Amino acid sequence: MKQLRNTQNASSIFDNPLWTVKQAAVKLSVSEATLRDWIYKRQIPFKRVGNLIRFDPFEIHCWVQERTQHGY
Repeated sequence: MKQLRNTQNASSIFDNPLWTVKQAAVKLSVSEATLRDWIYKRQIPFKRVGNLIRFDPFEIHCWVQERTQHGY
């Protein structure tokens, strides 16, 4: 039973895969250089997986929403 729960938790993690720098740059319509500058300045949420930089799509969505100005 415990192993089954761990399997279920692991599968839910991969329902929302992390983005690479290239994928995040495309989604945000910015250059990879700009995105790497934001990472360096800690202006955007990111995760380190070993030596790799990855982005959680939900965190990026929230980050964009916080910075979006609505012109009503």
